Amino acid sequence: KLQFLYFIGVPTHYSLAKNMATSNGIFVAIRKRPLMRFERDKGGNDIIDTSPVQIYINEPKVRYDLTKYTEKHTFAFDRVFSDTEDNQTVFKEACRPLLETFLKGGTATCFAYGQTGSGKTHTMIGRKEDKGMYLLAAEEIFRQLRDRDVYIAFYEIYGRKIFDLLNERAKLVAREDADKNINICGLSEHRVNSVNALMQLMNTGGAQRSAGVTGMNADSSRSHAILRVELKQGGRKCGRLSFIDLAGNERGSDTMNCDRQTRVEGAEINKSLLALKECIRALGMGKNHVPFRGSILTEVLRDSFLGNSKTTMIANVSPSSTNCEHTLNTLRYTDRVKELKSDGKAKQRRPTAGRRGPAARNRDERGSGAAAAGNVGGNVDEEAMQIVRRLRPQITAEDGEDDDDVAVEVEKCYSHVASALSDAQEDLLVHYRRMLDTRVKIMLKETEAIQALDQGGVRDLDNFVSDIDTCLFKNIQSINEMRDRLAALKEQLRQEEVLGRSFKPTFRL
Repeated sequence: KLQFLYFIGVPTHYSLAKNMATSNGIFVAIRKRPLMRFERDKGGNDIIDTSPVQIYINEPKVRYDLTKYTEKHTFAFDRVFSDTEDNQTVFKEACRPLLETFLKGGTATCFAYGQTGSGKTHTMIGRKEDKGMYLLAAEEIFRQLRDRDVYIAFYEIYGRKIFDLLNERAKLVAREDADKNINICGLSEHRVNSVNALMQLMNTGGAQRSAGVTGMNADSSRSHAILRVELKQGGRKCGRLSFIDLAGNERGSDTMNCDRQTRVEGAEINKSLLALKECIRALGMGKNHVPFRGSILTEVLRDSFLGNSKTTMIANVSPSSTNCEHTLNTLRYTDRVKELKSDGKAKQRRPTAGRRGPAARNRDERGSGAAAAGNVGGNVDEEAMQIVRRLRPQITAEDGEDDDDVAVEVEKCYSHVASALSDAQEDLLVHYRRMLDTRVKIMLKETEAIQALDQGGVRDLDNFVSDIDTCLFKNIQSINEMRDRLAALKEQLRQEEVLGRSFKPTFRL
């Protein structure tokens, strides 16, 4: 097993945090949203305190003897925005440096991350009295624009598919060219000459984005949305700015009570978020190989991390005690992104109350694709354990780890089955279309054989029997192949159902 040591060194000045961002190449900010009235009505309290570079979580807990106590967690980032700071402040300190890189011909990327309902959409889109990052960036771009054209594209990554949000959700494909650049084939680009034109297209695309119902939200974003702004001069690209609104990172327990589609969506979302973290990690550690192929998201964003590039991640968190576990998961994920410096060494940390060990943190970082943290082996039925034992060698070979925790094993198995299910769906459609094409060709040959027999009579009977026998054999062969694929898919659906059913939320003290 790989073992990791965690230490803590907390910057005490904002200037130090700015130096950290410069040396790391990625600026990581946390934004706390205000406590909502409906959260107060549910008994939620504000459990978050902030300083310019630190965030403190006062987690309410209960001991085994039912006495209440508070566990304190401390995290440090480049910037922490309180619930009283508006979008203009966030833009000025977190996003304006991106525009400098963008307008000078570089690549700039801004990620919005967090659980559903934590304020990502407000940060990116805003409202009339508090403009979001999209609108503020557009105003700044057109204010400084000189002799260059602005083109935008807006697309989403839903599961393993890419859809053009500005072209009636046309399905797209990512291809690698001879220069190792990833191109999204068929993606429509639209030239805009004003802020209003850009916002109008953005609103049109936003209405096409995939959404679904989870335990956290009745209108949860189930896809990653990428708004790409490019500067061109004489048809040549001279700057790219991407705003990425990542899908909500609910825990498994918030999706397991939903239908199969929502559960599989959660697993795919979780897989892409982990792949994103691993890419940032590999880049920060200076590794020769960066696993961009770990997901469609990281594959299409590869250019955003290489060369003359700058990246900002804004993680949004809810202050409510009812969302404490989600908030801690978000902060732990973001903390792992920020820990990594360009020299490949993790920030030095000393243990603090509330810090959890490597296994627990790995479970938390998995977030939405599988079991809720805290599940124990007693909640997993025997049918699910049979599936775990069957898949264990394959999963251990894939990730190089052998977990002792049953809940973690079930979680990994569910993620594996969900990914395989997505692949099997695509494979089934491809082969079924191919089978239909083959059957059409066979029907044409059968028609020709019948016509030949009608015209030639008994003397052509041998040829007719031979031709029809060949056609029937090919039909039976293709049908049997399809039935084998359907049987394999039925087994995968059964495994998904069993593993999904095994996730039973437990009460944790």
